[in-house]
Formats: sequence, structure tokens, C-alpha cells
Amino acid sequence: MSSNEFRQTLQKKKIIEFVRKLHKDTARFINKIDKTPGRQIWYQYFDYCLRNKADFWKHFNYIIKNPFKHGLVKSLEEAFHYKYSSNPVWLKRFGVEGINESFIKYSVEEVFLKD
Repeated sequence: MSSNEFRQTLQKKKIIEFVRKLHKDTARFINKIDKTPGRQIWYQYFDYCLRNKADFWKHFNYIIKNPFKHGLVKSLEEAFHYKYSSNPVWLKRFGVEGINESFIKYSVEEVFLKD
């Protein structure tokens, strides 16, 4: 193992431990407020380190499409106005063409926005 790989492994372990502690502490805090000790707050946590730019954009595209994929809105266009997501911010920042370009270049599934 190279020294760089060793540092990356240590850094990853620190991040995992940080998130584990964050989840534990916030769950206890929320349960104390709600008077529900032991209730599970965090579900399906998987630590994952993005490996490169393409990996980032594939995950970004997956997340962008979630409101549509899970039936919370009727179309991908509506997903960009879904008030419980940051999608409107990304649409404003990248525009329809920019979002569609990322869908094409870093495909998760074949869904496109209309102009």
C-alpha cells in the first residue's frame, strides 16, 4: 500500500466515524425531543466515496430524477419544481440544456427535459 493509499484509507475511516457519530447524536437528540427513546431515525445509510467526475454526475443525475422516479410528481419537468428538493436551484444554475447534457453524457436512464 502506497503512502497516498494509506492516507486515503485513514481519511475514509475518519469520514465514516464522523457520519456514524453524527447519526447517533442527532438520533438521540431528536428522540429526546419527541420522547421516543430508541426509535430508528436514520435508514439505509451507506458510506460511499465518489471516485471521479463521471461518478459524481451519475449520482447527481440519479438524485435529480428521484421525485419523478418515485411518483412524487407526474413528469421530470415537475420534478424541478418539487419543493422538497434542490432541483429548482440546479435547473436555474445549469438550465434545461445543461441538465439534459449531463443526462446524456452521464446516463442513469433515458429521461429528458422538454425545453
